[in-house]
Amino acid sequence: MNKMFAVVSSIAAVTLFGAASASAADFATAPGTYRAEGDLQLYQTIPNIFCHVSMDIVVDAAGNATGTNVTFSPGNGLCGTVIRPLTTNWAIHKVSKGTDEGGVSLDVSVQAGAGTCTGNLAPLKLYWGSKGPNRIETDPTAFVAGSPSTCQVTGTLAVTPTGGTSGEFRMQ
Repeated sequence: MNKMFAVVSSIAAVTLFGAASASAADFATAPGTYRAEGDLQLYQTIPNIFCHVSMDIVVDAAGNATGTNVTFSPGNGLCGTVIRPLTTNWAIHKVSKGTDEGGVSLDVSVQAGAGTCTGNLAPLKLYWGSKGPNRIETDPTAFVAGSPSTCQVTGTLAVTPTGGTSGEFRMQ
C-alpha cells in the first residue's frame, strides 16, 4: 500500500500531477491541513527505486488543495539527493468523484537522476469514509511526462489530519 510513485527517468524521480484544473470547493474540510506520507516506487530508467515521500496538504477556505513541503527521503540511498523534488508545492486536482472515493492528479516536478519528471501525475485515487483508511494511491500505476522518458509511480500515501483539523481529506 505504500508504493505510490514509480518514476521513469535516468535514475528515477517523481514529478506529481499537473494538467487537470481545479474548481472552487473541490475538497473538504476547508480550511484544513493534513499529512500525506508513504513509500513510493519510482521508475524511469532505473527500476525499483523506493523513496519515502511526505507532504503537507493544505486545503484553503475555497476548497482548493495543495501539497506543500514535499520531501523524498531514503528508501533507496538515491532518494533526497539524486532523486528529489524540484518544487515543493504540488497542486492537487479533482478529476472525478464517486461515493467515498474520487480521481485526483498532482502537478509535480522531480529530478530523476540524469532526467526529470514534470507535469500532471495521474491516475490517482483519493479514498475516505467507507472506502478508508484516508489515502491517495496510484490507480494502479500513475504516469507523468519525463525526459528522457515517461516516469512511472506506484504506491500509497496515508493521509492524516494535523494541527486543528478534524475529519478526513475528502471531496465535496
